[in-house]
Amino acid sequence: MKVSVIIPCYNVAAYLPRCVESVLNQDVPTDWYEIILVDDGSTDQTPALCDTYTNNRKDAKVRVIHQANSGVASARNTGVAKAEGEWVAFLDSDDWWSEQYLREMLQLAETYPDAGLYGCKYWYVKYGRNEDRVTNLHFTKWITSVEKEGKTGYLNYFASYYAGEAMPVWTGAVIMPKRVFEEMGGFPAEVKLGEDFLLWAKTAMHYRVAYKTKCLSYYYNDVPKVRRLTKRLHPPKAHMDWYLDALDEECKLYNVNLYEEWSRLRDKLRATGLRAYWLSNTYHEAAAVELTKIDWSHLPPSYKQWYAIPRWSHRIKECIFGILSRVKQSILTLTRRQI
Repeated sequence: MKVSVIIPCYNVAAYLPRCVESVLNQDVPTDWYEIILVDDGSTDQTPALCDTYTNNRKDAKVRVIHQANSGVASARNTGVAKAEGEWVAFLDSDDWWSEQYLREMLQLAETYPDAGLYGCKYWYVKYGRNEDRVTNLHFTKWITSVEKEGKTGYLNYFASYYAGEAMPVWTGAVIMPKRVFEEMGGFPAEVKLGEDFLLWAKTAMHYRVAYKTKCLSYYYNDVPKVRRLTKRLHPPKAHMDWYLDALDEECKLYNVNLYEEWSRLRDKLRATGLRAYWLSNTYHEAAAVELTKIDWSHLPPSYKQWYAIPRWSHRIKECIFGILSRVKQSILTLTRRQI
């Protein structure tokens, strides 16, 4: 067994078949991987659907774990704990891979055996379209690929994330040695938003990150992106921005040479991630404390200027944005139906 593919599942009966079939259709021998479906206390048809794969698949190893609802981080950790592969990969149940994903990611691992994390570009699927949003990548070493598209190299993770439009490393487009996952402590189970980033950032402070500039995975987000209302925000203890201080200490202790690049990204993440909390009445003060930690010289002036605008003005804009987003989604949905 080479790669254990961990798929957390919670009330995803409508999407799970596409996800699982994308793994079963990989252009590698089935004994190169196993699939572990972790049903995280689903209340729809997901548990029964998961069990059908163990009953009907004879050509690939599919295992199912049922557990009480504990969150996606806990579900992934449970899957890794039961994994038999020397490598682990992650795929959320509404996302999917291209047929070449595992083959090309394992080739990347063979090319850069000293890395601790391996990633690739991915398609961002929204409004029925595939978009490549990963931009401005920075590398410390390149190797020209023999393929028509895509190069490989050691990714400067913090510089790339700071400069780019989207996350350069995304959960559905990574593999890593199981031993490294365990060494890093896995996904922080108490964090509900950004638990994956905290693991990737910590890993990048200890190991090199190898990367392939080719879209091999699909990140499904084909819903209106309306910002959460105050009552729907995760509490601070469940949001990654309140855990960045711990990564500060990690970087100083294990890789101080990266601290300048890390601190610039940290400040950008705080400035953007705390906006909804700063606008809320419930968490405004908690967000204000975190904002005092930002070195605004790391960021363009517009980031600080955003916080100089009255909160009521931002709330009006958010309301208008939400209405327009829902209207756009409705129009596109009707258009696709007519086609």
